[in-house]
Amino acid sequence: MLSPRDLLASLTKAHAALGSHSAQVEDRHRSIQLVLDSSWRWLADVDRSVIEALGVFVGGFTREAAEAVSGADLGTLSHLSQLALIQRLPDPYGGSRYQLHELVRSYALGKLERLDDIRKRHLHYFLDLVDSLGIWSNTPVEARWSDPIAADLANIDAALVYALHREDAEQAQRLAVGLDHFWPFCVPSQEHRLSRLEAALALPGPLESDGAVRARAQALLIVGRREVAADPARSQARYREARQLFQNIDDDAGLATAIRDRGNARMLQGDYQGCRRDCLDSLVRCRACGDQHGAAWCLETIGWAAVLSGDWTEAITRLSAATASFTASDAPFGACQCDIELALAHQLRGEWIESVDACLRALNLQRSHRLMATWADLIEVVARLCVEQRRWTVAAQLYGAAAAWHGDYDHVSWFPTVGRFSLSNQGRTRLGDPAWTEAYEGGRRLDPDRANLIVDELMIDLRRQLEVGSAGLSLRETEVLRLVAAGLTDGEIAERLVLSPRTVHAHLRTIYRKLGVTSRTAATHAAAGIVMPPDPSGRGRQLMPTKRG
Repeated sequence: MLSPRDLLASLTKAHAALGSHSAQVEDRHRSIQLVLDSSWRWLADVDRSVIEALGVFVGGFTREAAEAVSGADLGTLSHLSQLALIQRLPDPYGGSRYQLHELVRSYALGKLERLDDIRKRHLHYFLDLVDSLGIWSNTPVEARWSDPIAADLANIDAALVYALHREDAEQAQRLAVGLDHFWPFCVPSQEHRLSRLEAALALPGPLESDGAVRARAQALLIVGRREVAADPARSQARYREARQLFQNIDDDAGLATAIRDRGNARMLQGDYQGCRRDCLDSLVRCRACGDQHGAAWCLETIGWAAVLSGDWTEAITRLSAATASFTASDAPFGACQCDIELALAHQLRGEWIESVDACLRALNLQRSHRLMATWADLIEVVARLCVEQRRWTVAAQLYGAAAAWHGDYDHVSWFPTVGRFSLSNQGRTRLGDPAWTEAYEGGRRLDPDRANLIVDELMIDLRRQLEVGSAGLSLRETEVLRLVAAGLTDGEIAERLVLSPRTVHAHLRTIYRKLGVTSRTAATHAAAGIVMPPDPSGRGRQLMPTKRG
């Protein structure tokens, strides 16, 4: 009698409202409420106590979390699973997670009399998880904390809401900073993250411990980064307060971070020399206190400021050093961001193969570490490269895919993005407005996973094409070489390209000399995997749009 949408609305409002009056249905099965009441009566006291406490989890839980919060042991969880009151979920990381059906969870919470005590346990468990992984301190922990935090984002947010309700400033700020640090891997709404941080900072309370001071200072830095583009003066005030707090507790790494963030703000205001001075100061401090991760971000910021000021040599030197440092400290997000910026710097200097290689490295990091936040930046850099290589149709599609990502995920990076270097207008002019618009809208419908696979293949093809160009082959020589590799005779090549056999022989002699080979067979091997440059129309190879998931 109800559509799926109407059914969902009914379940959300009141699960007890749904029922049956049929005489063929047993009394205990006439409504969901009666079904759960019947099941509840069969439970032992320990089972009831556990299932009530498990109701505080949002989005599932691990066995360790269940034990810490509800006191459940493996036997109790097994029994509740056999009764179908909890369900074991597939875990992509090789562990075990469980969940309560939302109706069971709602019912259990309604029975829980010691709710405040259980919520405190829930808060402390996830605060300890955040702290143990170090995601609110200056440590290179990305590879360790990405997986466990991903599964429990909803629980961490629920614990944060409870801390805000209790007006516990320190715990709320620690959780808010921890939640925000995960954004490169999941891109939760920036508005959501910022609202949580602002609410935590607004809580009154004395800073009685170094942990409380550090938590507030970290929160101030993050809010300042989010505000810097729209309100530089306000963000600088945040940085000043953060610097003073870090100085109060002799946190040298935190102080270095605050100085670097001030440099970022100066860079956004066009003060590249001021940015460079701050970041060099921060770099010295980071190295003095052993903060390798922070030092790498200093190098990245100096490199990006060099990109913005047009010093490509300085940019490539600094960004390459930052990439190596991030890689050494097992920080894939930083390495990926630097590779994207390196790809752009190489483009601006006309180094196409180096740009492609940097894009491929960034793409591999995104895939292997599920780096969501850098996706649109990388796609825009690849799109720009496509315009430079006259692949205007695919460029339009990639610009469309990046725009859809920014809109769908409310993605606004705190650091300067590559958008100001876009060549979309040039591509639109070359391709023509109707064709560009059609391709752009097709890109907006492109599934990101499919786009990644196609971009990977596109980059490999483009690199092979550029390798041919680096050998000094002309477009006509490349065409001849491709036909040789395809097995055509000289006469067939002459006919296909409307050339004389003598001209084909002349092209082959030049090709042999440029490739350093002496035979047709060797030239064929050298041509393995080579693709033709884009045709003069610039349309090249097109991406196939698929429905966005």
